[in-house]
Amino acid sequence: MDINSFYDRWRDDRSRVEPTVGFADQVMQRIAEELPADDESTSRRASERSRVVPLARAACCAAALLAALLRVIELLSVFSATGIEN
Repeated sequence: MDINSFYDRWRDDRSRVEPTVGFADQVMQRIAEELPADDESTSRRASERSRVVPLARAACCAAALLAALLRVIELLSVFSATGIEN
């Protein structure tokens, strides 16, 4: 028996399992129970976070740009201090 026929037989045996009645409803109910309540404080916190994230991203980008600029200035100052000419 080759491996493909063995796998096909195993897959056919496993695919014959039928889910119980209402399985999808039970899963969706369980998910709904675990979700946080949708109240005003939750939406307010989400809106506050949505304002903070772009500001934090902009601050990180500005800091990275400043650091890169300082590195370039430092590199150029090395060449000017040693008198190396091109």
